[in-house]
Amino acid sequence: MEESVNLERVLKDRVIRRLGRDANYQFNYLDALPREKNGKVRFIINEIAEAG
Repeated sequence: MEESVNLERVLKDRVIRRLGRDANYQFNYLDALPREKNGKVRFIINEIAEAG
């Protein structure tokens, strides 16, 4: 568990450096990665609402 905490800390630092402190992001830990209809796995899911 300690290794994942350190990894998350490193990732957070990198996100802050690239996007700034005001960026909103969330880490979700799953037991398994869900597959798409075509059988592929999505490693990053962008949930940014489209303007309009």
